[in-house]
Amino acid sequence: MKLIRSSFFLFCLFSTYHLLSQPAETIVHDKKNWLTEDSHGFYNVTTFSTDFLEPPVLNGMQTICGYRLNHFIAIGGGIGLERYVGMSMYDSLTANLTLLPVFAEIRYTILNKNVSPVIALQGGYKFMINRSSTEVTTWKEDILPPYAYRIYDEYDYFYEGGFLFTVEAGVRAKLYHRLAIYFSADFSVWTVSGDYYKWTYEYLSAPGGQPKETTTHYTLPTMAYNQMLLVRLGIAF
Repeated sequence: MKLIRSSFFLFCLFSTYHLLSQPAETIVHDKKNWLTEDSHGFYNVTTFSTDFLEPPVLNGMQTICGYRLNHFIAIGGGIGLERYVGMSMYDSLTANLTLLPVFAEIRYTILNKNVSPVIALQGGYKFMINRSSTEVTTWKEDILPPYAYRIYDEYDYFYEGGFLFTVEAGVRAKLYHRLAIYFSADFSVWTVSGDYYKWTYEYLSAPGGQPKETTTHYTLPTMAYNQMLLVRLGIAF
């Protein structure tokens, strides 16, 4: 028994000496957190956007989450909220739209440096949150003035979103570890759908008589095809 205790004591003493004689880095391990730089893992890009051609100044925001396969390639998905006031549609009529884009993306960081260009491709669907009517356009057509003429009224009513495709080019600049400021320009193509309404008022009268009015109207499905350039600023990690 005394031999066993002596052997155990010598073993502990030798182990302690061996550990103390090792370099510090072999026995101390850095603890990783979400800011620790790594070649793969979770990533997030959260930005606010502005459209210089249409009000308001800040028209939306979006957040993207995904997985980095390495320093350069990442895949993920995002969701956002956009508001357009007095937006010109394809037929020159204007509408107020509130949209919820949901999309997937592939993102490529060109350089493994503190400042790097970034490109991304995104595709998905923009859900329409509101139901929007455009302004009403009215014009007159003379047939036999002043006894015969027509007046036309038309407007669009949008109630359904559509598919979107976006090409993004940006710059990522590190602030602290993997936390970075992100600036980009997005060019996107997307659609909204609804109905097109048109009224025709036809007036016909004899000289000295009262005009007689005939009214006709019709409704057709319509789709507005939009092209949009947005500038974004936010953070990435």
